[in-house]
Amino acid sequence: MNRTYENLLKSSAQRALIYNIPPDVRQISVDISQAPLIRAVVCSNKPLSEDDIESIYSAFGEICGDFPDPHTDSEVSFIVDQGDIMSVYKLPIVIFSHSR
Repeated sequence: MNRTYENLLKSSAQRALIYNIPPDVRQISVDISQAPLIRAVVCSNKPLSEDDIESIYSAFGEICGDFPDPHTDSEVSFIVDQGDIMSVYKLPIVIFSHSR
């Protein structure tokens, strides 16, 4: 994994997601091993509303726009898991985590 690409992803995600993480989201993780595809898993306590899902999609659109490769795209999956935060399914890079 390219460290520069990972650092760009982290700073971009921080900017795009600030104030845009719905309250029921517990964790957001990503995988960039198939770049320019950014895979993401969003874990929440309960199913998210359509507005919350749209907010997450919008944030990932902003993240993709920060990358120099015009073919950068995202694939976001949503899961509901109320178990222990340490055992929640996640991808290699955790960009947000909260143990509510």
